[in-house]
Amino acid sequence: MGCSSTKIKDNAKIKKRIESGNSNYKNKAKLLLLGAGESGKSTLMKQIQLLSIGFSDTDKVKWVAIIRENIINGMNQLISACETLGIDIQLENKEVIQRIQSQRYKDMILNEYNYEEDILAVWFDAGIQECFERRAEFQFIESVGTYYLRKDGKYIEYIFSEEYLPTNNDLVHARLKTTGVVEFNIVIGKDGRFEAKDEILVIDVGGQKTERRKWIHCFEDVTVVVFLVGTSEYDQYLYEDPEVNRMTEALELWREVVDSIYFDKKVEFYLAFNKMDLFEEKIKRVNLTACPSFRDYTGDMSKDNALEYITQKFKALIPEYQSSKVTCSYTVATNTELVQGLWLNVRITLLDNQLEVIGI
Repeated sequence: MGCSSTKIKDNAKIKKRIESGNSNYKNKAKLLLLGAGESGKSTLMKQIQLLSIGFSDTDKVKWVAIIRENIINGMNQLISACETLGIDIQLENKEVIQRIQSQRYKDMILNEYNYEEDILAVWFDAGIQECFERRAEFQFIESVGTYYLRKDGKYIEYIFSEEYLPTNNDLVHARLKTTGVVEFNIVIGKDGRFEAKDEILVIDVGGQKTERRKWIHCFEDVTVVVFLVGTSEYDQYLYEDPEVNRMTEALELWREVVDSIYFDKKVEFYLAFNKMDLFEEKIKRVNLTACPSFRDYTGDMSKDNALEYITQKFKALIPEYQSSKVTCSYTVATNTELVQGLWLNVRITLLDNQLEVIGI
């Protein structure tokens, strides 16, 4: 049982398809993104959109309020966690805390508050920083602390200005919970591997437990499944159930998905271990045994040994009949360059599968 390693594929049948000049055939494929909540499905969805059709300024404007809300909600999560964890906020001006927690502040009336000054005053508080280092102990929008606030104060000022237009990177790091089914269609232009009429339907479904009953309706005619694992989340717990470890949930979900009777036997799987940047940083501080499913880990806290152990845990759940259909990948969904390699392989697999369907 196991999975093959990710590699850039080159298929003679793809060349034959291009050389045949079969421009009347409209090739369609279906890509399904699965994984537990917070695994990075929606981030990968945005990267696929960015790499294939891009974001217009109109698209970007729609994310302005979401990004600002992410930051304010992140600050409120930290403030609340300080109280729960018994951490003292040193900030002398308690009115700042009260403002950030008020509903009017969350309504983002830009000309009424100095958002940059308030947010940075709280962020650089010693108690808040101590709380941030313990963020695995509570629910927190990771990108608020690791991306938006890690930039200089001028960028926060820009985000809360009337002129703000998110960059592609801003969009990728923004958090918006997926509810229901989100999909978009890609028409792949001719690029040496694909013809102009090749189409891919990309589907993202909510990962929280309450959303999974909707998954079954998306399984029909799927060509490729990308199952994402939040590799760094082995010491964290679900938003919807604080008693359930995220990695334990991912293992159980992967077991169900890879052996599901609802998928066609020709479906290919990509097991994508995501958040490798956060994992590499965390494993230096937190042993894998923090995860209830990893209590038997006896290795050291090196990235390579820990990652090999996690990979083997997931590979052990792949049934023999599926072993040749699973490809492992290691990525960072917020890193466009890394995702580009994964996306290229997935696209070629999608087309390769469709070529078999039409007998080429």
